[in-house]
Amino acid sequence: ESMMRQKDVIGEWEPIGADADPTGIILNRSRWVNGLIWQDIPSDLVLRKVTTKSGRIVAHDLKLCPLTLSLLELVPAEQRVGPLIIDEKASRPYAKHAYAREWRAIARQAGIPDEVWNMDARAGATTEAEDAGANMDSIRSSAGHNNASITARYSRGPIGKSREVAQLRSKHVSAKNDE
Repeated sequence: ESMMRQKDVIGEWEPIGADADPTGIILNRSRWVNGLIWQDIPSDLVLRKVTTKSGRIVAHDLKLCPLTLSLLELVPAEQRVGPLIIDEKASRPYAKHAYAREWRAIARQAGIPDEVWNMDARAGATTEAEDAGANMDSIRSSAGHNNASITARYSRGPIGKSREVAQLRSKHVSAKNDE
């Protein structure tokens, strides 16, 4: 619902240098970084995060994200500590590639074709926003893109663009006919 990159939500594992202090959440000489933690969600439910790829700050009012909000409400207040997304079997953030495997298993059960990946949700959200009439600059800002050409690449469905053109043309023709 927020158009955030997967690694900005679930995090990633970075190698720990030989001279670095192995603190934080550690797995096989790697440290978990960049994922959302419960402390990232303030009481007003407006999430602000610096993105890993562009370094831009994205902000999302989670009160306007009903699916996300309903899932957050399932977690008791006393358990809202540490990483937001965890591998329930391991009780820690997902190991590299584990999230993708779990997602694919659920996607197959739901009948989602193998050519559709979890990362396609970001493009789907961009396309849906454009189809709903959001302007490209607002979508770009929401997605944390640096420029509009990247946002345009994410928009996969031509129907929204086609509808807009058809509506504008129809309005134009009607106005000319009324003259």
